[in-house]
Amino acid sequence: MKITLIALLIVLSANTALPNEVTIQMRKRLVELDQERLDFRKPKQELTQEKENERQAVIGWLYVNDGLWRLSEEIISQMNALAKSTANAERRDTEIGKRRQALAIISEIISNADTKLNEEDINEFRALIVTSSGREELIAWHKSKAKKVVEQAAPRNH
Repeated sequence: MKITLIALLIVLSANTALPNEVTIQMRKRLVELDQERLDFRKPKQELTQEKENERQAVIGWLYVNDGLWRLSEEIISQMNALAKSTANAERRDTEIGKRRQALAIISEIISNADTKLNEEDINEFRALIVTSSGREELIAWHKSKAKKVVEQAAPRNH
């Protein structure tokens, strides 16, 4: 639960480089609704039916329209499942570490206006999370994407 909330807040709060204002507003609204829902000062940690319906609508919109949000949700789910796993502790810790690194990269991508990913890039990153042997490969992939963006933005001298 803690991992999920922290990771969700990190990913959703860094919203300066998102493709459009609607996505920014939807992410902000989900954070607001989740903060209200999880407010420990309330006797029950829940929303009114109207706000819960709004929250579900926002989640649906983000799922359909925001590939990075969708990927971050997948990663958080995987981390939670791995944390509960009774598999080899060393392998489990390595897999959780890769996913933490992936969430950090997603957060950096979202907060960096110069790095834009299309759906193909997101799918490539998703596959790399599963197939990579460690965090270093994820970091190298991210650096290569950032370098590609800088090269595309640089003026060409002919």
